[in-house]
Amino acid sequence: MAIRDSYDVVILGVGPAGLQAAVHAGRRKASVLLLGSVRKSSLFTAHIENYFSLFNISGEEMLKRGTEQARQFGADFLEESVIGIVPDANVFRVTTESGRVLEARSIILATGSKRNTWRHLRPALADGQGRGRGLRGRNGSGGLRQKAASGFKAR
Repeated sequence: MAIRDSYDVVILGVGPAGLQAAVHAGRRKASVLLLGSVRKSSLFTAHIENYFSLFNISGEEMLKRGTEQARQFGADFLEESVIGIVPDANVFRVTTESGRVLEARSIILATGSKRNTWRHLRPALADGQGRGRGLRGRNGSGGLRQKAASGFKAR
């Protein structure tokens, strides 16, 4: 899998919300990149007793199945953290911890419900001057207040 420089959708988070978003975007033929580590998902160490159509399954296995399904719909995966997101004209510039800069037409924040996740992301969502308000006014309401998944589209 070769990571491209530009995607229709970049998803931060590879837990259940991120994987589900990748499946739906991929089904609509969007180019999708998921950023994050499956092993850091809170579901990874969980044990699921009774979830719709799944009985007695580990969180690791559930995430593995979700990853396989997202890949079947064309999603790419990059196991890196995001250190910056800056809106620029009709795209977002996403900088990863390795210094790689990617372009995305849309961003989905699916970082889970851990406390302080959004505070950690606030500097990464800068408006170009480090003020942390770069996604305000985009097609997503109150992204810094949501806890599960929020989407933003460049206009």
